Amino acid sequence: MAVMNVSRVYFCCLYGNSENEVVIRHKDRDLDYESEMIALEEHFWVNHVQARIPPPYTEDGGLIMESVRRHHGAADPEAPEVLLNGDHAANIARFLDLQDLKRELDNRVKAVDYQMNSLIVAEMGRSCLASCEVEGTPYLVAYNPVLKTGIDKNGLFRLKERHPEIYDEYVTVSESRRFYLRPKEREAA
Repeated sequence: MAVMNVSRVYFCCLYGNSENEVVIRHKDRDLDYESEMIALEEHFWVNHVQARIPPPYTEDGGLIMESVRRHHGAADPEAPEVLLNGDHAANIARFLDLQDLKRELDNRVKAVDYQMNSLIVAEMGRSCLASCEVEGTPYLVAYNPVLKTGIDKNGLFRLKERHPEIYDEYVTVSESRRFYLRPKEREAA
């Protein structure tokens, strides 16, 4: 609408793969919104496209890591260490603050979980089910065992050693990366 300088547009959508299912809508021009979008687009063009500086990620952390993997490829332990510039100091400080906050919240969650469990679980003993009525509403409490099948690291090592053909046939290797931040040891002068 800004490019064509029109004040209203109509658009038609077919859906359901049928000509009988049609939606027609109109949209009026919003000059304030248009001005805001043009300013944001100009900022992006000048500060990222022309400056050849990728914009910061704003997505979910998992999506960011997947994008980094797709763009840069698999991790390379032989790649040289990357030296971050001084602008990243604020990000490092913010990360450390968030790490402390997360640790504090994790501890609070564990304490709440403990309190919640200790209210009922001790009374259940070996039983997996309990019931109770609270203000006229019946509740069922389940405390069921969860069994997982797996091979620990030592078992996996023994399997590889004793039955390499089975190991090679069934064991798969997937890559993930562990992120951590810690003070770097200073080199001796």
